[in-house]
Amino acid sequence: MRRRFCRAILILVPILLAAPLALPPDAAAQTAKKLSAKEIAKKKKEAAASRDLRSWNLGREPSGPVLFYGRTQNDDVAVSFTCQPEAGLVRVIAYGSARGVKPGDGARLRVTNGPARLEVAAIALPNDKNANIVDLGGTTKISTRVFALLRGGDTMVLEVPGRTIGFSLKTMPGKNEAFERACLGGKSGK
Repeated sequence: MRRRFCRAILILVPILLAAPLALPPDAAAQTAKKLSAKEIAKKKKEAAASRDLRSWNLGREPSGPVLFYGRTQNDDVAVSFTCQPEAGLVRVIAYGSARGVKPGDGARLRVTNGPARLEVAAIALPNDKNANIVDLGGTTKISTRVFALLRGGDTMVLEVPGRTIGFSLKTMPGKNEAFERACLGGKSGK
């Protein structure tokens, strides 16, 4: 038994020592330089962002104008702002993004864009398309704070329980002003 072990060591040690020399230079460099977890996550995010077909769009509902981030008003919407001018309210809904929340639970929905920040007390609502997912919806008064979220900056950040999501504002120009005019009845609050 001891002799077999010694033979195995005598055979394996030179092979293990010579293995890095046998690798092509590119493969040896790749094994030496491993990407950190942050670099891998960053590359995945960049790839996902390039495939994202959603954009900011204006729509209309019976209660008033809607500004939403998605493909169409009924397909793949991530967040929406619905203005109710008669009631003086804006309804904010985050679709399918919260984790650990059941329908009927209360939760906080926070939206930020640079220094502009809005917190809304929301209620978890059952999702129309998937029973395992909840949407968070809440209302706030029409104010300049709501419209400040839609101006300037590169990214709007949505924070819901268990998740923080960023939305590009590159497709926003012009739509934010039209939404603000529609909410304020033709008057701009700039």
